[in-house]
Amino acid sequence: MIRTWPTLLLLSLFIAAFPSYVSSFNAFTITIAAHDKQCFVEKLKHGDPVDMSYQVNEGGDLDVDFWIISDDNRLLYSSHKQSTDTYGFIADRDGQIEYCFSNQMTSVADKVLTFIFEGPEERVKLMEQLDQTEGIAEPLQREIEHLANGLRAIRDEQSYMVARERAHRNTAESTNSRVMWWALIESILLIGVCLWQVYYLRRFFEVKRVV
Repeated sequence: MIRTWPTLLLLSLFIAAFPSYVSSFNAFTITIAAHDKQCFVEKLKHGDPVDMSYQVNEGGDLDVDFWIISDDNRLLYSSHKQSTDTYGFIADRDGQIEYCFSNQMTSVADKVLTFIFEGPEERVKLMEQLDQTEGIAEPLQREIEHLANGLRAIRDEQSYMVARERAHRNTAESTNSRVMWWALIESILLIGVCLWQVYYLRRFFEVKRVV
């Protein structure tokens, strides 16, 4: 896709004005040990939108338990032994939420997963930076905000797709390896059966000649 010069100019101005925002990723990769869980806390206000997604990349059956609870111990969402999941909601009250990824059902394999948390914090940071910026016209501010949201969405989607591709590649390689070893075992068994049949037939005719 070819970008026009005004768009490229706006993109350059945004990167120059807000390098800290561009470099602040909200896609994270974590390792959860067997019999363990990892939890994170986010503060929300009434009406704040939240979107979450995760993908298990490596380990065991590529599955984890996931849940979100409020600060009054209400279960907002849960999923059991899933490789990937997506969930979004709007906060119905001020407070904080805790979301957890659990590998407690596994006794051996560690799990590596990538998750994306998209809350109001990124939008607030961007608006604060825009409010503090002087000498930029209002239309340019709106265009920069639009480009920032687009960049963040593309960045997060790319990170998520890379994690999915890695998980699918590992699954395909594991399947190919199992198929190769099974085909090799079948070939060895087939050769063994053929040799046994040849030996048996030779012995059978030798016995016939002796009789």
